[in-house]
Amino acid sequence: MELQHNLFLRLEGNNIRGASEKIYEDSTYGKRFTHSRHVLKYTGKHRARAQIEGSIQKNIFGPDILTLHATEYGERRQSTIYCRFELRKNFIFFSDRKATKFEGDFYSMVADQKGKVWLSKEPFPQSIAEIKGKV
Repeated sequence: MELQHNLFLRLEGNNIRGASEKIYEDSTYGKRFTHSRHVLKYTGKHRARAQIEGSIQKNIFGPDILTLHATEYGERRQSTIYCRFELRKNFIFFSDRKATKFEGDFYSMVADQKGKVWLSKEPFPQSIAEIKGKV
């Protein structure tokens, strides 16, 4: 399953606060076995909102650690998501180019899920929303 959220974050010292909105879901066949094609784009009032809190742990000799904790207010219930990113200094300070995409790990209390998460300033590609079935 692939989910995409728009994040709105602000840095207050080493603390991060903000919000997110779920904008996209792709749980196509192979990602979710109950559907042959399941792509949704969320707009307006259908977007699930989340409150985000986090921090950046500065490390002198190792990578800085960015942690984000999101509390999502879904249609049926509230859920908790925890994300952890290692911010490698060589991408930011010692390189001619700055990193625009960071990979991390997420842990969700919804069905005890875990996996990879990416954080980027640039939008990610999306499949075209479509429904295949009986007409």
